[in-house]
Amino acid sequence: MALVKTSPEDERVKCRAWVLDRILQQHGWFELPKFINIREIVEEEICIKNQLLPKAFPLTEKLLRKQGSPCGIFYCLHGPRSIRLTAVFDLETARVLFYDSTGQRAGIRCVKDLVLSAA
Repeated sequence: MALVKTSPEDERVKCRAWVLDRILQQHGWFELPKFINIREIVEEEICIKNQLLPKAFPLTEKLLRKQGSPCGIFYCLHGPRSIRLTAVFDLETARVLFYDSTGQRAGIRCVKDLVLSAA
């Protein structure tokens, strides 16, 4: 049996799909299309809130774990002049918490609201 190596990007895609499926199941939002990419929606929302062009700056993400199981995703947009704008997607409450460059909370959005406004 040969071991197949997967790239970090493949792992991220699997993780995103798993997280989205879990949200849809937990909250009964089966009417939402499964192909929606939460990452792109969060990136667009961060850019709109901070008057930046979408896709102009790199966005990193990291899976957050609590006691070994996934509990959310941390997003960081690396903007101009070393500004870091962040968001945390909380899997338990299905909300995205947005933070400004000083670390102060800049807003909270329900994932369902974000997805429906992007559709």
